[in-house]
Amino acid sequence: MEPSKPPHLLEPLRHLESSADTQYEKLPQDENGHNPERAVVSPSKAPKYLLVANVLLLTVSACLFSASFYILKFNPGRACETELSRYTSFFSPALDSMMPQWTPQLSSEKPLESNESVWRQSPSDAVDLAWERVTDVGMLEITREQLLKLGKDPSSSVHAAPEWSGRDEGSEDGDERYLAIIDGVHLMHCLNSMRKSLYHNYHYYFPNGYPPSYGAHLSHCQEMIADWLMCQPSIEFVSFGWYERRDPPFPDFDITHKCVDYEQILEWQNQHRIKGLTKPMFDALRPEDGVTRRTSTVMYDEILDHRWDEILEAAEHHMKFSDA
Repeated sequence: MEPSKPPHLLEPLRHLESSADTQYEKLPQDENGHNPERAVVSPSKAPKYLLVANVLLLTVSACLFSASFYILKFNPGRACETELSRYTSFFSPALDSMMPQWTPQLSSEKPLESNESVWRQSPSDAVDLAWERVTDVGMLEITREQLLKLGKDPSSSVHAAPEWSGRDEGSEDGDERYLAIIDGVHLMHCLNSMRKSLYHNYHYYFPNGYPPSYGAHLSHCQEMIADWLMCQPSIEFVSFGWYERRDPPFPDFDITHKCVDYEQILEWQNQHRIKGLTKPMFDALRPEDGVTRRTSTVMYDEILDHRWDEILEAAEHHMKFSDA
């Protein structure tokens, strides 16, 4: 008697034997004899679709690469300058149509009354004209949307008169427009005002007169501040509002800036400063033999050469103080 085979080995044979008797239902077909439920893309057409997709992708990639190459080669750094300005400003409508240019500029001291720097010169018509040029605060118009982005309330802000010219191209007569100025130019105006009234606290701080170094130092500071304010001017906008006890419009000097955490800087400085250093210790420092010395500074030359004596004497002669 032939030994029986394991059941699992016989299953394929039984399936084949029963397949001859199996009845299948015919799939539905349309009038053309096609099976709509099993419509597939012809294998011969698939490579064509893939080819077209690859060509489109390659074209887009080439265009993006060419644009990036052009920007980096012919306009290096400009691609991100506007975004950098946006990042360092709270909000400035000027950046909607202006791409700030950032260039290295050396701020260096110039000799007193030198024509190289008008910012240190004594008052004169030419000096005043130079200061007026960089402190000429121009009145601007901004939209309601821009005003809101400044964080200002349109209901208490000053509208621009419809008959005033200066509207941006594309603006319509019905657009709500508000008055604003650029903060950086306003800050230069403030510095110029300080320049014109430097001596109002003189008697309080210097009852015995100026030391020779003070005039040179103050003139130096005046020049450095002017250089800095024009190097990185604030381009935030100052809007105008209606205020109690005043009929004409008045600037809203509550301005939102993006600021460095100054307290953090002071904390870092305190952590890294030289401990126990005193002024006598600093003044006792001397160069080693053979050390090459730099040319004397402009400010120190003016002090040692008494360039400021005549200027300060003339200033003291013309100053008048109130007894109040």
